[in-house]
Amino acid sequence: MRKRAKIIEVERVKASDIHTKLVIKAIPPVRELLRRPPVMKMTTREFEKISVEIQKDEGIYG
Repeated sequence: MRKRAKIIEVERVKASDIHTKLVIKAIPPVRELLRRPPVMKMTTREFEKISVEIQKDEGIYG
């Protein structure tokens, strides 16, 4: 299955069931992620605000 998904043996993967299909995605190692440019930048205050909003939406705040 790794060959078919083009995932090397040392990589970790995440498997999900989406609309009755098995989706397998490679999870890149931390070192590789650190070499990539940032996807976005935000302050800790902005992050905290978003985190609280998500927790409230999910009913797990507090």
